[in-house]
Amino acid sequence: MKLNKYFISLSISLGLIFIQCNLKQEEGSFFILDLASGQAASQALEFKVGGSLAGLTSGNVTLQLNGTENLNLTQNGNFQFASNLSSGTDYDVVVVQQPTGLSCSINNDSGKISNTSVSNLEVICNNGKKIFITAANYNGNLTSSIGLGTFSNGILGADARCMADTNKPTDSSTYKAFIVDGSNRRACQFENCGISGRFEGLDWVLKRNIKYIRASDSTNLFTSNNSAIFLFGNFNAPLSSGGPVQTWTGFAQNVKWVNSSDDCEDWTSSDTGDDGRAGSTNQTDYTSIRNSNTLACNQNHHLICVEQ
Repeated sequence: MKLNKYFISLSISLGLIFIQCNLKQEEGSFFILDLASGQAASQALEFKVGGSLAGLTSGNVTLQLNGTENLNLTQNGNFQFASNLSSGTDYDVVVVQQPTGLSCSINNDSGKISNTSVSNLEVICNNGKKIFITAANYNGNLTSSIGLGTFSNGILGADARCMADTNKPTDSSTYKAFIVDGSNRRACQFENCGISGRFEGLDWVLKRNIKYIRASDSTNLFTSNNSAIFLFGNFNAPLSSGGPVQTWTGFAQNVKWVNSSDDCEDWTSSDTGDDGRAGSTNQTDYTSIRNSNTLACNQNHHLICVEQ
């Protein structure tokens, strides 16, 4: 190993030289040089995972890091897990115990340590994430302008429609469309995310282990599982309180939570010869997000919008 001006600290103890290196390609490592053998070995620095908690009004919420360390929080503010993680290590934080009467979600809940501690986890507690059905309805071309400009893909157009809809609650939250195309947004790659859990999702709109409520009347709809979906049979109430409303969704006919190829050409087509999948909001089984029949893309249907 070459010793040069880039080594900024040096100490000798029991025949070992400890050298901290700031070379770009080896930043964040210690090198131990054994004087007897002349061999050098790298000893990785270790980092912490933490963030902030907001919205806790009473009780406690318990977080878990990488399936091993539990952290019990009883007040709002900053927190940090005790575990040390080396650079390159994956981290994953989940809520394992919710406070009574509240539902806490985590933003930035997973990632990879990269030569610095993580401090951007956001744990937010409230009465539940809200879901609403758009007042407006649309054909299958969700990239088209609705006074908001045009969009590079149908998913972005659907999200913009949620944010502009008159049924959106008057809060500062971001809402995204409960709709999939496989390439820009998906819930699962296999039925019920049965292979890799929530890691099968892509820009998916549900979060893990969170209660979702109907925005219009706060009715409890369902609680998502650790794969950020829910199993049908655990759906407490219909998405809408009125009569049946058809909503574009894009889910497959039989393989639950997997996207269908019938998605109005990735939600870019309003042609009569193209088809899309939709759901019925007055149902509580799989037909709530996927009806048995495809619908022509020139038809107008609503969107399901989910608080983020």
